[in-house]
Amino acid sequence: MALLSVVPVALWLGFYLIIDLATVWLEASPQSIISHCASTSVVATMIAVFKVANTFSYFLLGWLARFYEPLGPARYRAVTALLPLVGLALMMLLDRRIAQVLSQAATTVCGDCNGVRSAARNRLARTARQKGNDEDCTARPQVTRQSQPNHQRVASELSIAACRFPPAARLAMANRPFSRGFDFMAVKKLAFALVATLGAMPSWAQTPQAVAPEARNFMIGKIKVTALHDGGLSIPNDGKTFGVDAGASAVASVLRANGQPTDAIPVSINSLLVRVSGHIVLIDTGLGAKANSVLIASLAAAGIAPGDVTDVLITHAHGDHVGGLVDSGGRIAFPNAKVRMATAEWAYMKSQPNVATLVAAIDPKVATFAPGSVVIPGIRSVDIPGHTPGHVGYEIASGSQSLLDIGDTAHSSLISLAMPDWTMGFDGNKAVAKKSRRTTLARLSENHALIFAPHFPYPAVGTVAAKGNGFVWVPAAPSKFTN
Repeated sequence: MALLSVVPVALWLGFYLIIDLATVWLEASPQSIISHCASTSVVATMIAVFKVANTFSYFLLGWLARFYEPLGPARYRAVTALLPLVGLALMMLLDRRIAQVLSQAATTVCGDCNGVRSAARNRLARTARQKGNDEDCTARPQVTRQSQPNHQRVASELSIAACRFPPAARLAMANRPFSRGFDFMAVKKLAFALVATLGAMPSWAQTPQAVAPEARNFMIGKIKVTALHDGGLSIPNDGKTFGVDAGASAVASVLRANGQPTDAIPVSINSLLVRVSGHIVLIDTGLGAKANSVLIASLAAAGIAPGDVTDVLITHAHGDHVGGLVDSGGRIAFPNAKVRMATAEWAYMKSQPNVATLVAAIDPKVATFAPGSVVIPGIRSVDIPGHTPGHVGYEIASGSQSLLDIGDTAHSSLISLAMPDWTMGFDGNKAVAKKSRRTTLARLSENHALIFAPHFPYPAVGTVAAKGNGFVWVPAAPSKFTN
């Protein structure tokens, strides 16, 4: 079944190639030849239609990307690497076939074009053979098109078109059927376009994965806390995110030793709801409505509507933590809430052009603080530097019990703990982040402190224990939760 997911993409590729070839052919063909067989307005209309279809194909590809998911990260990368090569081969075959079809069609529709085309091909062949260097092309005298008879204009345009190719290419082109100066640079451009399109497309492994809404309640002293499920990601083991300085093979070894697949690292996305001192507090807002977020549904499962939230605390300004601050229409998602983050983090967020719209939407609601301060009675911010300029955790305390939301101090309950000194690609200041991770995890394991790790497997509540030169994750027992 997984291989069937290639079929829709193959269909898109065929659609794209045909449309693009037709567009390039019409644009590159000498207009005087076309005008003998069709009116200028018809040709212009055809080009416009093909361009619209060409643009549509990009949207179609984006929609079809979801069919890659069953392939898994490794096969997905292989397919995306091969598709441009397959496309290039198909393009060459289609080019020859379309040339033949157009030649036959032109002969049928307007036979008098044959003489003109034949003369043009002969002149093109002579030009390519006799003047087989670029200097000859540049030296060709320029003739005003309007002053030339049709057949001379056609031949001149074909010769000028031929000058865009190296000598060997001109000779090959001259001998191809119905060759009318087709721009082979278009083939090269299309190949690059395919690579760029597929490379820039969100990979299977980084596409937010939809999950079922969940809300799990537990108590910290007298404070009711709820773990909220929002979504998930599967980060490819490509050496760009986990173990940047160790390499994908080293990461794979850790995964294999723990009985896990070696091509990707699963990452959960979770938020925390706290009812304390007359406040209903949401810590981080997840991916947002445009990225398969189910946070609002998870809040509903906890009996909370967006308008009930009084405070939103942000650990840091990455998209999977602030994306849910606005709804699908770009409006503030929690209209009655103050949005609180560290002063340095707000300055950092405002400096990022890609979130300018989000910044403008939440600006009137933002209140900043210095790390280490009490943000709300019962909740204190904790400075955990390195990931972003103002990255913080939040400690919730009641009586002798406490819970620390560690933000993005660690991303994987396996890799980040087993190898805390490995570089994490998402960290802004990697050296500082490494030190923070090691120091924070060591302190937490020594104190057997309860933590909430937003990217650990839901419900993401548990403790950290020392093991060798690293640590291991100990999830909270099911009895910890009241539902």
